[in-house]
Amino acid sequence: MITFNNTDVELKICVMGSFAVGKTSLVRHFVEEHFDSQYVNTIGATIKQRCLEWDNKNILMNIWDMEDGVAVSESSYLWGANAFLVVCDLARLQTIPVLWSMVRQLRLHYPQVPIVAAGNKVDLVSQPRLSLPDDLQPFIDHVVFTSAKTGENVYRLFSVVVSKILSPILASS
Repeated sequence: MITFNNTDVELKICVMGSFAVGKTSLVRHFVEEHFDSQYVNTIGATIKQRCLEWDNKNILMNIWDMEDGVAVSESSYLWGANAFLVVCDLARLQTIPVLWSMVRQLRLHYPQVPIVAAGNKVDLVSQPRLSLPDDLQPFIDHVVFTSAKTGENVYRLFSVVVSKILSPILASS
């Protein structure tokens, strides 16, 4: 859903990934500007909002923090998404193939929607890496290394998401 009312834009961003990769912590750090070390399992989806200014427009971001295991092909939660933010845990390498599988499914069912990947928990690894499989190179619009705990690149991550959504639209208007 993209709605332009004078200078206002409303966006829907779905945050997805395996359990305990830090989806909720990234959203919480971005929206509430703090980190809570207590793990809370998301059931269904939790929606948080944050306003920010981007390119002289007031942006209302509706951020849908999705539970683990959302079936991409069947989830009504994903309908109307303007972007997908897929998250993996750099300290738990087994979350990376799950992320790539999710990206393939998202691209199949939502071919025009931008996908930004976050390699989270960069504070727990000495050399963060996220190697994209060759077949996924064209599917990922951007990769950002983040730490929800320290706040590293959290604001940048969501700014990249907004940019990937709005840049093509504003360029054509």
